[in-house]
Amino acid sequence: MQTGIFAYIGSECAAVRTINTTTITLGDTVPVDHADETRIWFADSWQGIDRTDRVGGV
Repeated sequence: MQTGIFAYIGSECAAVRTINTTTITLGDTVPVDHADETRIWFADSWQGIDRTDRVGGV
C-alpha cells in the first residue's frame, strides 16, 4: 500500500496520508466512526470507464 491514493470506507472516500501496522491516516475528510471489520477499498491508477450500454429484462 502507498500514500497519495484514495480509500473508500463505507460511504466515505478520502486520500490516504500515512499507513502503519495499525492505523491509516486519511486526509480531506471529517473523521467518522466505522463498525469493526468495515471493508476498505483502495483505488490505484488502473481505473477506467465502461461505456457499454446495458438493458435489463431483455
